[in-house]
Amino acid sequence: VPRSSKKLFEDNEYALYTVTLFRRVADNFRTTSLEKGFQIRDFEYSSEAQEGRKQEMDKLVQDQESLRGSLLQWCYTSYGEVFSSWMHFCAVRIFAESIL
Repeated sequence: VPRSSKKLFEDNEYALYTVTLFRRVADNFRTTSLEKGFQIRDFEYSSEAQEGRKQEMDKLVQDQESLRGSLLQWCYTSYGEVFSSWMHFCAVRIFAESIL
């Protein structure tokens, strides 16, 4: 299909593309790509697998929200103690430098 190729992911050495092909040119594309050194992987759409991935993604998003809430609560409660400790450290450092 014209203009159907899309870059999905790229790192320093490799790139992953998706290409939609007509059946009449799929074999020709596969052989030409293999001759040029590309790796071809077929994709079969499965609605059950897609639904499973969607449910897993929803579960992960819910877990992320709950963990984010607990992390924010911990940050709010720990900020005062960390700030107090930092001020104490600065005072000790100033005292040590004034003595030296």
